[in-house]
Amino acid sequence: MTRERELPVRGSADRLPGVPRGSALPGSTDSNPNTIDDAWTASCTCAGTAVTFDCLGVANGTALPGTSCNDGNVSTGNDTWNANCQCVGQLIDCLGVPGGSALPGSACNDNNPNTIDDAWSANCTCAGTAVTFDCVGVANGTALPGTSCNDGNASTGNDMWNANCQCVGQLIDCLGVPGGSALPGSACNDSNPNTIDDAWTASCTCAGTAVTFDCLGVANGTALPGTSCNDGNSSTGNDTWNANCQCVGQLIDCLGVPGGSATPGSACNDNNPNTIDDAWTASCTCAGTAVTFDCLGVANGTALPGISCNDGNSSTGNDTWNTNCQCVGQLIDCLGVPGGSATPGSACNDSNPNTINDAWGASCTCGTAVTFDCLGVANGTASGHVVQRRQPSTGNDTGTRTASALVS
Repeated sequence: MTRERELPVRGSADRLPGVPRGSALPGSTDSNPNTIDDAWTASCTCAGTAVTFDCLGVANGTALPGTSCNDGNVSTGNDTWNANCQCVGQLIDCLGVPGGSALPGSACNDNNPNTIDDAWSANCTCAGTAVTFDCVGVANGTALPGTSCNDGNASTGNDMWNANCQCVGQLIDCLGVPGGSALPGSACNDSNPNTIDDAWTASCTCAGTAVTFDCLGVANGTALPGTSCNDGNSSTGNDTWNANCQCVGQLIDCLGVPGGSATPGSACNDNNPNTIDDAWTASCTCAGTAVTFDCLGVANGTALPGISCNDGNSSTGNDTWNTNCQCVGQLIDCLGVPGGSATPGSACNDSNPNTINDAWGASCTCGTAVTFDCLGVANGTASGHVVQRRQPSTGNDTGTRTASALVS
């Protein structure tokens, strides 16, 4: 039996090669504290791996860049060591995803059809802006009050939407300025020294009024027809220039009113119940006529002496009140004439040549019967036995004719 040669053991650091059954085999240590994982190489060189400190300061530790860690921030996730050995996590977004895109300010959908521009808020609420219709009906459009528009009117400019969503422009004035003050009717200067009161016309022409002399001869003076003046007459008031530039006033009436109706001769009231027909006198005294009772006892009645009346006697006519207030008529004569002369006993003419001494009888018969005497004389004195014979009357004769004969 052959015994193997025993060599002294030098430990793991034995570098002596060729030791039968020695420990210096590939994979043993190199006895260098700055290396790890010492091992014999294939060429029998004992070499280890150099020491590397990790992010926590542990030699060849596992806390290396790119490996997971915990940054202690609950708002982050997927924490890892970066190249600078900083433990950095990714911000957890509003959906709970580390490093996700649902961050405050980013777009989202609040599932509300009545909002637009939905975005995550700082507290991770998804909210949009309420829809507002602009002046032309566009949701959240730009045609808002105060913004420009076009009212379609060529006579205006600076058109804008007002608070009532009306597109309103400013009138372009006569100088072409929107909203300018040079509007028809406003003052301007036509540069003509012979005109006054220059103003813009409806057609935007600047024109003035030609100089006019007033009633006192003053150019464009104020003494114009219709304006006040002084006619120098203290009996008039409200003096004004008339169309012929005459200063004419209104007569001051009895009450002191210029042009008033209380003029002499006009009615007034003297406050005296015992007068009537009160009127202003020439001296502006209000005076009435004293009350007078007429023949019937009526105050200021019309039944006055000389005025017709009715005496109630059918035999009279032209009845009038006399000075003693007696109603007296004129006797109606035989011819029917009131106050006529054909009264009973007065002469008349019966138009009968055979009668004489015609006179109206009491019954208004005209004529006297003829009587012949003994000598044949009409109405003679030679009386005797007389025989009277009635003769027929002729014409209007209302009397009788008598023929007499002497009877022997």
